[in-house]
Amino acid sequence: LEHNILNLASIYSQTEKMISFPVLFNDSVVKAMNITSIERLEFYHVSDSVITENESNLPNKKTNYYFDEQGQVKKMIIGNYYDNRMISSIEMVFSNKQEETGFSSLKTNETWNSDEFPYAQYFQLPRSKHLYRFENLQTKNKLYIVPNKKHWKPLVIDTLCKPNPNDLIVWGSLKQPIKIYQVKDLVKESNVRRFTYDKKNQVLKRMDWNDEPFQIHRTFQFNQQGLCKGFVDSTFSLGRFVNAAVYEFELKDKLPRKITKKIKIGDQQRLIFEETFTYTFSVK
Repeated sequence: LEHNILNLASIYSQTEKMISFPVLFNDSVVKAMNITSIERLEFYHVSDSVITENESNLPNKKTNYYFDEQGQVKKMIIGNYYDNRMISSIEMVFSNKQEETGFSSLKTNETWNSDEFPYAQYFQLPRSKHLYRFENLQTKNKLYIVPNKKHWKPLVIDTLCKPNPNDLIVWGSLKQPIKIYQVKDLVKESNVRRFTYDKKNQVLKRMDWNDEPFQIHRTFQFNQQGLCKGFVDSTFSLGRFVNAAVYEFELKDKLPRKITKKIKIGDQQRLIFEETFTYTFSVK
């Protein structure tokens, strides 16, 4: 198995909304392929139709990512569109040092409140010997990242973090998380998200999480070259299958160029959105 340029532990998950952790892409792959920027266009659908040629110029959202020489995100510009007109735009510039946790401080060209902006920005609190601490600027909830697995025990977590029910706890890092969850009354875990990696090369193979009353299992699929070609989110309720969301990657030169999401319910299939990725390479 090979690492995809997409960090599949982050993109298409709750971590994607945590903009203080710009880890949607694998920096080692970005660096090795001399990629300087990526343009990502999102097209959402309300019918069963596919994108027509006329529609293809009408994205709902455009995100431009710019990378430094180490393959890490240095700037991100998000533009939201309606009827081919930009209705809002936000530019974020990240510090030139990304922490091993994936955290990077950022500056933005405007301010927002939590009701209008669907992203979470954090600032870093003084770290302790055994964990990293962050605070959500909007909600003031805490985020604790615990890197060493010898501390991944309920009593140790309670002693180190003293978490509130709305605080997030991460095992490992947000670059490569093992488990993300919330906890109350010492041992009652909620919103648990687990990540399973290939033991040989640490490629992500599976994610599992609960969204009461549902359980979702994300299984990644690979082509003959070992590259991820998509994944399936299978939803269950009380042990019974409900539906499946199928993400398909159109690959070219080992890079995903187009991603589609389709929902399958029984024999019915409906297109939800399509995304395109365009890459810019440096000349060396």
